[in-house]
Amino acid sequence: MAMCRDAKKVLPRPKVGDFCSTAMEQGFKDACFALCQGQDPVPKIAQACRAAAIELPRPTVRNWCEHGYRQGYDKTVSDMYNYFTVVAEEVPVEEPEVVKEPEVVETRTVVNTVPITLDDNVLDLNIYEGQGPEEAVAEFCGKNIPEDVSGCIRQLLPSVLEHAGV
Repeated sequence: MAMCRDAKKVLPRPKVGDFCSTAMEQGFKDACFALCQGQDPVPKIAQACRAAAIELPRPTVRNWCEHGYRQGYDKTVSDMYNYFTVVAEEVPVEEPEVVKEPEVVETRTVVNTVPITLDDNVLDLNIYEGQGPEEAVAEFCGKNIPEDVSGCIRQLLPSVLEHAGV
């Protein structure tokens, strides 16, 4: 929290500090999630500080939000960039010889289908038997929008829950 210590002293006091702290946590999550997946992290500062851009005092809140995001993101990237690749190289994985059996194709029963428009294409989000709407949305977003899974889930989940009648 030292990254946003000065923001906590700026008036209006709790508001500016809270935006900075929240953005710092989001910067950490954005960088950490990408690094954990073995991808190069991409900053999403505009999305993280979108709400701060309309808050009063306008430039102050947005500037501290962007400061918090940059600090959290940069610190995470610099500290963790080589962490996952080094760990993966140190642990040799030996694959045991396994006789492959013929694969059994698992058929899942579709309980509900929600049409989703993505870049002018209509895709079906299928909810299978025994699967909750949250799991279906997470699977759909991971498959179709891997670069921004969390944003996809935030946007689709309310609509899917409403369509599913939950």
